[in-house]
Amino acid sequence: MSKFIAYTVVLISVLSSTAGASHRQVDFPELVHTSHCILDGRVEDILAWADDEGLVHTEVTFEVIDLIHATPAARALTGPRITLRFLGGTTEDMTLHVSGTPAFTEGE
Repeated sequence: MSKFIAYTVVLISVLSSTAGASHRQVDFPELVHTSHCILDGRVEDILAWADDEGLVHTEVTFEVIDLIHATPAARALTGPRITLRFLGGTTEDMTLHVSGTPAFTEGE
């Protein structure tokens, strides 16, 4: 299950970095080739908050179990934990659902 999460995170990272103008279909080999980081990890913490404009953001912190692949820049930024930020999530007051964004559970 944690490998699925890591691959999902990588997919989101790749898609979000190419999402400026349009979306295009990416196959798995291309996804792996263009990924900055692929890891096996466990969700340690989830923190959601609303910014000044009312948009909900979520930070998900992963314990890195195995760093499967990383570019030199990503390797330098990846320690025993990595935190990724996503648009969307749920606070006490509101929920913002962003299509295609995965949901995470602590311990997963």
